[in-house]
Amino acid sequence: MEAANRLCRGAKILFLTQNNEAKLVRAALSNGAQGHVLKVDAGSELLPAIKAVLQGEKGVSSGIKQRKGTTMLSPEEIAQIEAEIERLERLREECIDSGIRKRIEAWIEVEKKKLASSDNPK
Repeated sequence: MEAANRLCRGAKILFLTQNNEAKLVRAALSNGAQGHVLKVDAGSELLPAIKAVLQGEKGVSSGIKQRKGTTMLSPEEIAQIEAEIERLERLREECIDSGIRKRIEAWIEVEKKKLASSDNPK
């Protein structure tokens, strides 16, 4: 990534690889890559990923997004979920009604499970 960024500032980078190890995918995406497609998915997903990257979106193949019941969350999605948890926790503290407080706690648990079931670093 560093070499590509030095050689081609502003270049849009999409990885095409057979490696779906979560750590490497996260490293690529968090260090500036706009996409990551597995070779096994390339036949049906490479062109859509290229189009997504050219439109300024992330192009990630389904083999990376959904693996063994886990989900890869983007840094933006993680930040949104964490912000939602914080907002709900503040709301819970301000809530007087115990029934509503229990519903908020259940909602917080749902949001925490999203993070826990993801394939992102904890």
